[in-house]
Amino acid sequence: MQLARAALRTQDSLTSIAAAIGYQSESAFSTAFRRVVGMSPREFRVSLHAQPRDRRSGNAVPVGPSEVDNLESRDDD
Repeated sequence: MQLARAALRTQDSLTSIAAAIGYQSESAFSTAFRRVVGMSPREFRVSLHAQPRDRRSGNAVPVGPSEVDNLESRDDD
């Protein structure tokens, strides 16, 4: 699933990612991914784009739910 997570950072289709890592169908890949990761490949891909970015480096900053309010209040300063 580490390969799948890395591949989901690209623009490749889920069908091509599934085939590249050895699944015969997108459905089988999605089921296995959800079982291991806890969310569908589509949800995972969307979550990558929803993460706040560090202003200085442009890198995604992992943030827990309780820290989101702190980030929002800092943006207002």
